[in-house]
Order: sequence, then structure tokens, then C-alpha cells
Amino acid sequence: MMILIHGEDSSLSRKKLLEELAEKDAEIVKLEAVKTTKEEVVLACEARSMLSPEKILVMENLFKGIISKEKNEIISYLLNIKDGINLYFWEDRELEKVKINKYLSKIKAYKFQYPASLFNFLDAIGAINPSLLVVKFHELLQQIDAELIFYMMMRLWRNLITVKDVGVKGMEPMPVWQAGKFARQANYFPLMNLISNYRRLLAIDSKIKTSSSPYTLKQLLDIFLLNL
Repeated sequence: MMILIHGEDSSLSRKKLLEELAEKDAEIVKLEAVKTTKEEVVLACEARSMLSPEKILVMENLFKGIISKEKNEIISYLLNIKDGINLYFWEDRELEKVKINKYLSKIKAYKFQYPASLFNFLDAIGAINPSLLVVKFHELLQQIDAELIFYMMMRLWRNLITVKDVGVKGMEPMPVWQAGKFARQANYFPLMNLISNYRRLLAIDSKIKTSSSPYTLKQLLDIFLLNL
């Protein structure tokens, strides 16, 4: 059995992986691709426990980034295992369709995505009036937690600052279409304004982590958005 678990919402995909593993009465081995050689993968697959007849190998982020020669050898080895071991491929983001089609098109897959309304809100930053942006923020809060929205805002600001500073080509290996989207959104703000607002986000992060503000994260984000 082989299963792929991936998607932008890594917290939900991780939860799914743990649920799958909890249901199995098996020896479980987890390997992070970035720290693992082919020899270690072969050893993990071929070693057998006397206490458990079934074995599960979880490979984390094997398909992330460029597929090196060694990674390709690991993938080929795993995909050609005949029996005796169950494989779970977990990726901390959505796996590109080209990689799925090339390597994993025939295996069962679970994909966990953020709601489209989250990206609609993020895309609206800079494009609409701050008061309307706060309305969208409150609508979004009915679907997902303020913590996730805040995390995605931090990530957005980092991308906007980077693309404003180095241009679309400097965003590689990010896809050109995505970098271009950030570049268009960054045009709503001068670079120094982006940097100033990012510092405000960092200050919010510090206040929440140190419990040094009388306001909740939701209230602090309200103030932040109204002052864009």
C-alpha cells in the first residue's frame, strides 16, 4: 500500500497522517528525506522486527524541491518495492502536479487545502479600502482561526518585500506566475511601507507570545488592517 498526504494546510495533513498511523498495528519508521541516504532507506525497509509482522515507512518531503540523483534513486527503489511494507509519503505543502503525474499518479492521495476565502482575503490586501478589509477579516474568522490568518499575513508580507526588492526573477524557485502575482500586489505599497508594516506584524507576534498586550490577536489585527 502507498499513500500520499500533502497540501498547503500542513497541520491538517499532519493530523491525517497521525490518524492513519494510529489505526495500524505495525512497526513504524519515519525518515526525513533531507537527512536520509538511499542506504538508510534500504536498511529501514529490509530490517524486520520480530514483534510486528507489518511495517510502515513514512517518508517526509521526499519530493520537495529539486529531485536530485540520490532522491531519484530513493524514489525508484520505494516505488518498486513489491510487498511487505506500507509507504506513506508526507509533504508539508501541496505537491506539484508534474511530480504527482511523473511519480505518484497511481497511488491514493489526500490533499488538504486552505479555504479559498483565505486567499481572497490575502489578495484583497492593498486592493480595497481598509474598512472593507476588516469586514472580510471578520467573515474569514468564522471559518478559520486568527492564528492561521496571522501566519499567512506574515508570509505574504515577506513575499511582498522580497519581490519588491529583488524582482520576479529573484523569487526563484517560486513559479513565475506566483511571483508575478506578488509583484502586482506589492505595487500597492512603497517598499519602506511594506517594511514598516512587517515590523508592526513582528511587534504583534512578540506581544502575543509574551502576553504583553491587553488586546487579543484578533483585536491587534483589526488595528493593523485599519491602519494600512
